[in-house]
Amino acid sequence: MSKNAKIILICSIIGALAIGTIIVALVLSGKDSGKTETTAESGLDFFGGRKAETTEVTGKVTGQVSTTEDPGRKTEAVTEAKTEKKTTEKVTERTTEQTTAAKKPEEDSKASRAKVASLLAEIIKSNKTGMEKYESVFSKASVGIADLNKDGKKDILFLTADGSDYGNVYMFEEKNGKANLLCSQEQFDVNAASGTSYSFFLTKDGTLYATTGIGDMNWTTTLYRFDVKKDGTLKKVLLVEIHDRINEDYSGYETSYEKDGSTISKDDYKKIESELLDNVSSVVLGTGGGPESLRQALESLPNASKYCADALAELTKEAETGDKSGSDKTSKKAKLPKDLPDSFLFCSGAGGWQTSLVLKSDGTFSGTYFDMNMGEGGEGYPGGTTYISEFKGSFKKIKKIDDYTYSMELDTLVYNEDHKEEYIENDVRYVPSDPYGVSGGKTFYLYLPGKPISELSDEFLGWVFLNRDTAPKRLEKWGLYNEEMKEGFSS
Repeated sequence: MSKNAKIILICSIIGALAIGTIIVALVLSGKDSGKTETTAESGLDFFGGRKAETTEVTGKVTGQVSTTEDPGRKTEAVTEAKTEKKTTEKVTERTTEQTTAAKKPEEDSKASRAKVASLLAEIIKSNKTGMEKYESVFSKASVGIADLNKDGKKDILFLTADGSDYGNVYMFEEKNGKANLLCSQEQFDVNAASGTSYSFFLTKDGTLYATTGIGDMNWTTTLYRFDVKKDGTLKKVLLVEIHDRINEDYSGYETSYEKDGSTISKDDYKKIESELLDNVSSVVLGTGGGPESLRQALESLPNASKYCADALAELTKEAETGDKSGSDKTSKKAKLPKDLPDSFLFCSGAGGWQTSLVLKSDGTFSGTYFDMNMGEGGEGYPGGTTYISEFKGSFKKIKKIDDYTYSMELDTLVYNEDHKEEYIENDVRYVPSDPYGVSGGKTFYLYLPGKPISELSDEFLGWVFLNRDTAPKRLEKWGLYNEEMKEGFSS
């Protein structure tokens, strides 16, 4: 073999050894990398078997998941940086939930219970006219207070009437300092024939049920359950309907049972009823409705039904026993909407008087009042007498009741120093006066456009020139209502 051939052979051998070394290194590196990816992404161990995985989150987010493989294999720490974003989000979400659950709920405190009671009282005040109308027309209590959605706090269930034919039912909770609608039904109670009989009641596990009955010669009884949705609101679920229809010769009734739109046997219904009878615990509102056996069971239970005046007094007392200083601090932070109208006007549409008020989102206000009386002339003022007021002031304890209602209390009311004494100018006598529509008031309600007309008092509607029978279903302007004096402004 020639010298050059030997050199070429030696170089080839060296090159082959180097390439082989690189290939081995790459194979080993790729093997380890593939194992990590498979474990993290698919949840399987390297051999394709399901790994024994334990994930424990306690107290706070650690950013780390400990993964223990099958016996005999080493334990790996898969850090947040190596975990898929989706997996990290799930762990963080679970950790946050457990952290929240680990803290003692504020609802257990006296101040928190007082805060809830205060808001429920405001809901009654805001809907008092409709409640009293329902109580008068239907001769029934209108309010029930109980925990309706199993969150450990009191909620309110009530009925209102905006006429003489129907009663509407609403359920609200306190959520983050505001009134949150849980469930509602228009025309729930019907003031016709023998009317609607009903009971809302709770079982031992806190689930809300309702039973209703309506009819004349023929009678339909319905049983509902209210399931708690993820957001805490309630979903009404129809469980069963019972139809009692008089037979052709009027000698008796034929009874049928329906579930999910299909006829079921009496025995199947009795199983549903028996399970319910074993678990009923208290009545929230109502005293009737339902088959006889269930009705008798409900009549023997504690009943939270109240007339609105009694419920309001009870909630007000509970609110006053709480931490008033804490409540006041919370109230001072609350503000009215930023998009308030330029001004609110209070007038009768006849006569020469009006009160104009400019309200700001922080609760401060300013305004003017005048009442021109040309017939009240005299020596030196043949042009008559005008009663005037230039004023400013502020509201406190601002609370958002619902999406269309705020409540507040009059805090200060001061007058322009220049108008403390009467004077004559241009043949007219000017007499300082209290501002009509503001003075004499304590509790005021701000109504936003969209407020249901059915929730507004007849007094307010009269001042803003709306007729309940012909008005649209919802308020189209802003409103301001002086509850004590029954006087209303509109934008």
